[in-house]
Amino acid sequence: KYFKEEKPAVKDNGNTGLFEGKNVIMVMMESLDDWMIDEKYTPTISHMMKNGINFTDNYAATFGTGYTFNTEFAVNSGYHAMVSGMSVTTLSKNTYEYSLPNLFKAKGYTPTSFHFNSPDFYNRGIMHKAWGYESYVSFSDYMPGKEAQLDSNIISDDKVFEKMTENQKFFDFIITYSAHVPYTYDDDKLLEAKEKYPELIDTSQGTDPEINNAKILAHDTDEFFRILTEKLEAKGILDDTVIIAFADHFTYGVSSWDKLYALSDVSTAKLLEKTPLF
Repeated sequence: KYFKEEKPAVKDNGNTGLFEGKNVIMVMMESLDDWMIDEKYTPTISHMMKNGINFTDNYAATFGTGYTFNTEFAVNSGYHAMVSGMSVTTLSKNTYEYSLPNLFKAKGYTPTSFHFNSPDFYNRGIMHKAWGYESYVSFSDYMPGKEAQLDSNIISDDKVFEKMTENQKFFDFIITYSAHVPYTYDDDKLLEAKEKYPELIDTSQGTDPEINNAKILAHDTDEFFRILTEKLEAKGILDDTVIIAFADHFTYGVSSWDKLYALSDVSTAKLLEKTPLF
């Protein structure tokens, strides 16, 4: 009775309806923290934040059993994930009538989700279907696993891009991977990133190699956006597509959070959870 009588406090303003009918590409940026964003390492993201709509007070909560999945669940469902227990299995049979993909589907869009990992990781093959996505696409199906870990590789693949934009009205949810740990040693994706961007390797005195590695990986995510916008423009649909980007969590994988306090200029762990959203 209460909810039936309650009227939502919705107010129109000058931006109401600005993006109505446009395609949407929603990107959850793995470990892309605010201190990584600058003109040197992330020039495309910096440009998008300055010239787009930038939300300066966004926080990605890190409670529960999966930092990435917490944000993934909240953005798609409108709810926060469970504080304890495995949300990815416990909540996979729920009905999500008002989830974001279902709301877009009701408007005639085709919702599709994309990630490097296989559908069984975080139960995404089932979870995303429960939210309303028509299909879950693993980048590993398009190229070898090592290559699929770098965001610049996956968006450079014409077949991946065509899959993203094949429908007349599309709503894509993309989870990036480049900036994922580790940062303290060279795994396959970090080695490849260093080969691609040798000019970003900083061996000068006083430079923290771990932080430099993280920024090099962030640059590869930045390349994802550069190539994405160029391909959208070449296809003639850039002006008809809205890009929404946000981080799943702060870079908690750095070996010492003391480094993050210094880089982010904050005093408590809760403030470390401030992350980009534009």
